[in-house]
Amino acid sequence: TKIDADALVRSKFSIEYLKKMIQGSKLAEKATVRLSQDYPIKIEFTEVNKLHLAFILAPRVDND
Repeated sequence: TKIDADALVRSKFSIEYLKKMIQGSKLAEKATVRLSQDYPIKIEFTEVNKLHLAFILAPRVDND
């Protein structure tokens, strides 16, 4: 496991959609997660010369 972080980030995402996206881990050994404050999360699963699967999910918006 390797984690590179530039800053502390807080965002809310739908757990239901995240559960579906994580199913990609059954197909690949490598996963990359990219996350920034108030931006969508991007999860990529990669198997060299076989598979590249990417998901993008927008953060939840709080209605104040």
